[in-house]
Amino acid sequence: MTWIEDKLEEETFTKDFFCNIGTVVHSVVQKWLGLTAHLYGKWKCPVCNKIKHEGFGPVICECKTLCEYEEYELNYNIITGHCDGLFLINNKFYVFELKTISTNGINARIREGKPYYYHSNQANMYSLMCQKLKLPYPLIGNVIVYITRDNPFKFKAFAHEGINLKTVKETLRDYKRATKMMDTGEFKNLTKQCAYYAESKDCPYKSICFKNNINETLKTFSDLKK
Repeated sequence: MTWIEDKLEEETFTKDFFCNIGTVVHSVVQKWLGLTAHLYGKWKCPVCNKIKHEGFGPVICECKTLCEYEEYELNYNIITGHCDGLFLINNKFYVFELKTISTNGINARIREGKPYYYHSNQANMYSLMCQKLKLPYPLIGNVIVYITRDNPFKFKAFAHEGINLKTVKETLRDYKRATKMMDTGEFKNLTKQCAYYAESKDCPYKSICFKNNINETLKTFSDLKK
């Protein structure tokens, strides 16, 4: 098997398309938010491959290259992650989480008036994890921004103050369950999204949720570890 054949066995057009669109959108938004002097973090030169500044940016490297945002590596207990940024509003920091989404998806968020619960859990977890950082202003919450993939001017932001410690415990519990499922390849004790969240026709998992072939569908993810 050639390298390209081996590579294509692991990747699909859809996976490649949506993952890379998300990556590019994040980079562009981080750059332009940085230029407003409201995005705080580490700025890395893509040419020198070194962190050149920690603070509000971006900055110009000595090699005359515009530095790019380098997301903080976060950890708490057994969970690790990278938040999309720290955004300053009225001298207070919010964990910034950017989510690319379809037009139907953003319309659903606008209609229901709240983010997906798992995005709220993620942002809440990052808010706790960022407490370890030495920051020039207090960190008081998070803001989740949904932006459509085909129209950067259609977006919706949800801000939340405080940290929900009950949600942190639930996230740790769910993470441990998910890890066990991945290790064993058995997906018998899945939790429905609607157990936490109002059942919705816009649920992104409705096409596979609890079908007879759910174990076979999800087995793909455990196979990736082999």
